[in-house]
Amino acid sequence: VPVVDGVVSSAPVPQYTGVRGRVTGNLRIREQPTTASAKIGLMPWGTEIDLYGKNAAHDWYMVSYEGIVGWSYAPWIEIIEGSLEQLPYMDGTSPIDTPLPATQGVIVQAYGNVRIRNGPGLDFPKIGLVPWGTRVQLLARSSDGLWYKIQHGVIVGWSYQTWYRPVQGDPTTVPVSDQ
Repeated sequence: VPVVDGVVSSAPVPQYTGVRGRVTGNLRIREQPTTASAKIGLMPWGTEIDLYGKNAAHDWYMVSYEGIVGWSYAPWIEIIEGSLEQLPYMDGTSPIDTPLPATQGVIVQAYGNVRIRNGPGLDFPKIGLVPWGTRVQLLARSSDGLWYKIQHGVIVGWSYQTWYRPVQGDPTTVPVSDQ
């Protein structure tokens, strides 16, 4: 077990990725990417940290804080530098189908881990998840203006527009549709 700055770390010190995050609540650091794992540290709200990896589900990040290397729950970490795509899979897994980053048309970026639904409303079933910081192609917007029809890899569905910011193009130029 490595010792970094006099603190025993639960994981090997990983390679720097250039990805940084900001903690959006008081957040535990755990030995493994699960709430059943032992707590090894706590990061206060607003702390800026280095991110070293992700798990296959994109819901946990490998972090380093004050010499402690471990896992923290991704929905409570906002990526402020770099992108999710830069993070390697550090839990011994890799996704079966990695979505390619969106590059054409109107592109929006998720500012939260955002659900993808089968239609423009909360009553529609969930069909996927867009991880925080991921860029997706915007295909349409709902007639009430509350939902975006997006493409994330091979998944096409609807997400709540409040959780996205434009990074390329103008969202008002995409078609209005509820289909």
